[in-house]
Amino acid sequence: MERTVSQAVYDRIPLAGEKAVIDKITEGAFSVFMGAPVLADVDRICDGEDWADGAVTITAQPATPCNLTVTVTDANASITGGICTIVGLDPMGRTVTEVFDITDGLTMTGTYIFAVVSSVTISGTTGTAATGTDLIDVGVGNVIGLPFDIDDADAVQAVYVDNAKTTPDAIATGESTSGIDCNGATYDGTKLMWAIVKPAYVGA
Repeated sequence: MERTVSQAVYDRIPLAGEKAVIDKITEGAFSVFMGAPVLADVDRICDGEDWADGAVTITAQPATPCNLTVTVTDANASITGGICTIVGLDPMGRTVTEVFDITDGLTMTGTYIFAVVSSVTISGTTGTAATGTDLIDVGVGNVIGLPFDIDDADAVQAVYVDNAKTTPDAIATGESTSGIDCNGATYDGTKLMWAIVKPAYVGA
């Protein structure tokens, strides 16, 4: 029979044995679109608000579902205690709550994936917080959330940023914490990110 495709295309057609291996590996895998992430931004969600018990003003939402960061400015160490509680929704629409304790440090990185931030609240402050001087910023991290939970990092078969296959810096697993960090690919808010994921992956 006369060939109807070019030699280049023909050379990419897998042999029967190769096709069987490919089918076994990719069975149950599918593409997951993850938006156009931005690099970590320390004040995207709350920008230079006073550290004081009560609600903190939210100025923006995550560009894509991701983890959050909390940064406290307390130059004279006048705040001796207090927590920041963030409530929102994960990529599956479930309510998530993450608590940041200032006694753990002035720069904190969360693990939960937030698609929406509903509230940021400070409570239990001890010491003396000075208005206009002691401030809080809430920002976005580099772990971009998957739209579902995975239990094993091997579930992520491949990751692409700006149509280039990328090696993840890290893969997070677990309920409301599953995501992929590819900040080395320089997220910039325009490069599209997607992954091939096989949730039920079992390593050979």
